[in-house]
Amino acid sequence: MQKAEKKPETPRKKVNPMVRNLAILCAVVVAVTGLTVLTVQLANLRNADPEDDPRLVLSSRDAGDVALVQVQTEKFTLEAYPQGSGSDAVWALKGYEGQALSQYRFEELTQYVAGLKAKEIVEDNPSAERLAEFGLDVPQATVTGTFTDDKTVVYRIGDVTPDDQMYYLQVEGKKPVFAVDRSVVRFLLRSATGYFSIPNLYLATDTVVLVELKNRGKDLIRIEATPAETSLSGLDSWNIVEPFEHAVNFVTLYDFLQMCSILGPSEMVDEAPQDLSQYGMDDPLTVLTLEDKYGDGYTLTIGDKQGEDRYYCMVDGSEAVYSMSAYGVDSVQIDAKDLSESFVALIGIKFVDKLTIDGKDKAVMTIQHSQDDQGNDKAQYFLDGQRMQESASTTFYQSIAGMMASGETGVEIVGEADLTLTFERNSNLSTLTLRFVPYGIDKYAIVDQNNQSLVYVGRDAVDNMYEQLDLYRRGRLNKD
Repeated sequence: MQKAEKKPETPRKKVNPMVRNLAILCAVVVAVTGLTVLTVQLANLRNADPEDDPRLVLSSRDAGDVALVQVQTEKFTLEAYPQGSGSDAVWALKGYEGQALSQYRFEELTQYVAGLKAKEIVEDNPSAERLAEFGLDVPQATVTGTFTDDKTVVYRIGDVTPDDQMYYLQVEGKKPVFAVDRSVVRFLLRSATGYFSIPNLYLATDTVVLVELKNRGKDLIRIEATPAETSLSGLDSWNIVEPFEHAVNFVTLYDFLQMCSILGPSEMVDEAPQDLSQYGMDDPLTVLTLEDKYGDGYTLTIGDKQGEDRYYCMVDGSEAVYSMSAYGVDSVQIDAKDLSESFVALIGIKFVDKLTIDGKDKAVMTIQHSQDDQGNDKAQYFLDGQRMQESASTTFYQSIAGMMASGETGVEIVGEADLTLTFERNSNLSTLTLRFVPYGIDKYAIVDQNNQSLVYVGRDAVDNMYEQLDLYRRGRLNKD
């Protein structure tokens, strides 16, 4: 048998090492790039916004289609249903038909039931053991939404996630385990009292005339708006009257009132509490009272914290305990000094009839107020009975009333005054007395008529006042 002829081998071409290395590098880059793209795609898919990943949309019905919501937890059951139809429908709770309810709360409930969206997919096909790890073998709560076409959606709610920001959730009839924002679950699992109507504490900031604030471990603060006809400044003004008397910094007060306007209950916790101490109401964190010029007002009492971001609270006129957001609560934990004006005496010269200086030098400045034929204010100024130039008098007065406080004393001041200033208006209708008591080496503590001290000034400010007084006495008086 003849052997087949063996074909001659084709000689292999030698490959340039640089070309070979470049080819290998390209292959690696392609592989790594592909892996990176795949990793990014997976990461984006996991953290996708619900609008980008339809799998995270757990229900896409219209809130108006919800006909019944049933909530079942270990602590309570709840059944919510609309009375009427369409835009005239009013939601009610089974067993609470006569109770005033917040319809806004039901709008939130039906929106979440009908259009719930998850934050992420935790696991696509969990085993029974994994479901137990998520708290979904025996869920802590179920929420069932029934729609007008009799179709239903059932949400099974498990444990909170390790970061305490979300809850594990499973939709009945679907295998994946989802993570849903904790705040959404809180809306879904409101008890009946969470739907009760909540007192409205709003007062317009520009109508408030009284503020009382008592914080735990701090002095009571009382601030009053003084009408122009009785104000020492001749203007509508704010003054601290407790724990000491002093002008209020209006900008700081306005910010404070703006913060007060957002404080208030958002849902009921206990309709008829038996033991207020369990909510911290026996020793409240804050008691805030506001009144407006129309005679309306309220008192809000803030107790202990409820979790990390909420507080228990009560409102005068109601026995119930409510829950409120923690936002803004820290902003009202203040002292009176935080609201005080930095001027020693914020009093305009045209509103003062008499200023008495009693110190190492003594003087009496008087102002005679009148009006011209057109009804415009005019005044004549006198120092110890001698007529003063108007420009000189205002400059001198500013050296007194315009003294800026250098800081806060923070301690009780005891001692005799080196200087006393007394401001009088409208024939002694209102009077402010300030005593300058030596404080430290080069300062004076300002003490009011109630022996309360808040701020201090440098001695140079007082020395400047005496220098101005001396200048006027040596020739800067108008003798006309």
